[in-house]
Amino acid sequence: MNLPLGAEILELGGTYTTCGFLNQHPELYGESTKKLGLGVQVGLQNVIIKNLRIQGNCLGFRSDLERALNIATIHGAPFPVEREFSFADIEGFINESFFDRSKLGKVVMRMRQPEPAE
Repeated sequence: MNLPLGAEILELGGTYTTCGFLNQHPELYGESTKKLGLGVQVGLQNVIIKNLRIQGNCLGFRSDLERALNIATIHGAPFPVEREFSFADIEGFINESFFDRSKLGKVVMRMRQPEPAE
């Protein structure tokens, strides 16, 4: 969790979404873990002062993703797709995904050409 830096750079009312935390595996613990307590305290101060939200996001298992993709294939995507990019335009995908705040739906990067419908 990089809460201290995230809370510092977020705008008022922003949301910090995390799918993990710093040194989440015992083999990765290092010197930075010892300083984590103070950093989290400073980060939480910014959360309160700036009216931020912290959103946890469990990415799940491969089977979760496969099930979601199967449902979307059968029933259609239950969410709006804002724009699709080819793998060749990865820079456009990253810019639209992470920096364009005006989008409503999901941004999709196609890893290969879709197969023609039968």
